[in-house]
Amino acid sequence: MRPAMAPLSNEAIKRQAEQNKEMLGNIGINPTNSASKARQALDGTPPIPLPPKVSGTQLPSHVQEAKAQLQRDMQPRPIDTETLGEKAVNKYADTARNVYNGPTMTRSRKVYDVSKATSKRINDSFKD
Repeated sequence: MRPAMAPLSNEAIKRQAEQNKEMLGNIGINPTNSASKARQALDGTPPIPLPPKVSGTQLPSHVQEAKAQLQRDMQPRPIDTETLGEKAVNKYADTARNVYNGPTMTRSRKVYDVSKATSKRINDSFKD
């Protein structure tokens, strides 16, 4: 337990403040400088000056393109309302349509039509 200290007079407070300032100065702390930094922070002025602002038109073209691409990529994707079953059916239907309209099936249908016409003509010629 500390002994109770008598309150300091104004002169004693000034002497104590000078001693504290000298002691802090000896260890490399400048209380005046710290106070000014605190004042700057409270006023909203940064201790280090900010670099000058650059407009988008002053940037190189590849930076402008990258910025535009980033903004496009940040756009929300459209919401998909299809269920899994609907997606599966649609995928199957698209695949069947692509196979039916593909070059292999088109050639197969042509070969079938030519063969059918040829066999019909041959059959018709023997019906005398």
